[in-house]
Amino acid sequence: MTILDDKLLPGVKKILTRVGEAASLVEAPSPGDYDPATGHTTSTPTTYNVLMTPPGPYSEAYPTGDVGRAREIITILSKLLLTEGAVPDPTKGMLLTFETKTYQVLAVEDIKGAWQLTVE
Repeated sequence: MTILDDKLLPGVKKILTRVGEAASLVEAPSPGDYDPATGHTTSTPTTYNVLMTPPGPYSEAYPTGDVGRAREIITILSKLLLTEGAVPDPTKGMLLTFETKTYQVLAVEDIKGAWQLTVE
């Protein structure tokens, strides 16, 4: 993290603590151990409990004319876990579960102290 991140992170955390919603970010598992008896590998995805802003439609997030598909939404994700640990950088393809819906991460933008995710 940069010095600017260190200065902004407490403010972002304070805002997300006040208005943020609990969600889960799921990191795809890396190939696990190979079991020659079954011919399969074992792997378990890693789930991180995070705070995010309620998602908003892509079209409202970019009123300047950037083109987005109708199902895409934007959310801000805290760089801190609810338990004060670090969250790995989100990447395209990760899953984000909010309330009863699961979204796939399409794009990630680092915005100092948080990430802006485009999900579908």
